[in-house]
Amino acid sequence: SNDKVYYGNDITFSTTHEIQLPRADVTTVDNIGVTFATFHSSVLGDGDGNISDCGFCYSYASNPTINDSKISCGKKTASFMATAKDLKENTTYYVRSYVTNEAGTAYGEEVNFATLEILVPTLSPVTVKSVTHRSASFVAQILSANNGTISDAGFVYSTNHNPGLTNHRISVGTNSDMSIRVNELSPKTTYYVRAYAVNEKGVNFSEETSFTTDDEPEGSNIETGGYDEEHNWNKQ
Repeated sequence: SNDKVYYGNDITFSTTHEIQLPRADVTTVDNIGVTFATFHSSVLGDGDGNISDCGFCYSYASNPTINDSKISCGKKTASFMATAKDLKENTTYYVRSYVTNEAGTAYGEEVNFATLEILVPTLSPVTVKSVTHRSASFVAQILSANNGTISDAGFVYSTNHNPGLTNHRISVGTNSDMSIRVNELSPKTTYYVRAYAVNEKGVNFSEETSFTTDDEPEGSNIETGGYDEEHNWNKQ
């Protein structure tokens, strides 16, 4: 009532827990492609603090940090995952998870992985069927796109060895199973044929296959020369 303030005795106390760095699990990597890979990890402990961010950091060098390439997964408290989509082909990367709370950022155990390399396609040899004096059927398969995307495929043939794209070329699209029937061949002539396929790395050819057309049937009046507009038969 006299506007005087009275105090009790001083006492000392300590808080029971100090906020420490959180703990992040090791990262596992799957779904590895040419330019992408998927990362998985989890928060093992929050350090008695509040998780403000977690995710993955990766680099060409060991021990990446959040100052390198980073994918944030937000305020997760258990498992988290993310896919990196800006990777380079045929390159080794180092990646580890990170978790951040009031005490700072902690990192999980580092792992490394390599993205896939694109190679030219692999093809089966050409099988030649139903040969007549003027026609033949070609069959082949694209055995593997070798991590690339097929943009064109078909057959090339010539009366000379090792035909290429500048010889008779017949595109059949991008299907792995290829077949075509070629007309306007010359009777009693030996031809050489190869399958081809194109992807991001370039063009590749199958082994060469040869065949000989039949002799012209007796009594036929079919010219041995000719021009096939579709197949551009003036080429050798």
